[in-house]
Amino acid sequence: MKWTDRIGRRLKLHDLHTLMTVAESGSMGKAAKALGISQSSVSKTISDIEHTIGVRLLDRSAEGAVLTVYGQALVRRGISAFDELRQGFRDIDILSDPTAGEVMIGCPEAIASGLLGAVVARFCVQFPRVVVNVEQANNVTHEYQMLRERKVDLLLGSITRPFVEEDLDAQVLYEDRPYITAGATNRLALRRRVEVAELLEQQWALPGESILRSVLEEALEARL
Repeated sequence: MKWTDRIGRRLKLHDLHTLMTVAESGSMGKAAKALGISQSSVSKTISDIEHTIGVRLLDRSAEGAVLTVYGQALVRRGISAFDELRQGFRDIDILSDPTAGEVMIGCPEAIASGLLGAVVARFCVQFPRVVVNVEQANNVTHEYQMLRERKVDLLLGSITRPFVEEDLDAQVLYEDRPYITAGATNRLALRRRVEVAELLEQQWALPGESILRSVLEEALEARL
């Protein structure tokens, strides 16, 4: 069926937004209140969408409304569609005034408090109207999804294996060699040779999902 016959003229963004609001709130009554319209208007909008598409989108009951598998598919794509539109308006804002805007960066706490802090300080002097937000991302390799979901604009951190993500781009900023340090009173401090298994048994001053912990765990598995 042609776009203009089935969707282009009949399914509106407002209708899709209504369905997404019902899915989020769990009932038509709550969705109507959130949207500032009557419950009957919400019910009619959902019925019209279902008639247009030809499948049931919601399972209705006294407890509320739950998405069917068809509704889940439409809402999932709807979220992507609205995200693309928001990104489009953001692109327009940047094109109209490239000296203002917002940047979302994901990185480990150690980089945020060190290297990134110095870079952001210099960046903000040059671009004072750009807001920089930093999200915690302690293991970049495990958090590429943050980029795909556009929760961040870029990730800054260590990559310990070949980069093979075809939908993403990576650039090497610098090569860093990690070192393990221990207090002078630690029983391993005077040892000339330490096994990986012994390191994993220690208490670490780093997050449990950090890239260093992942490397150590992988090294241990390779030795087993």
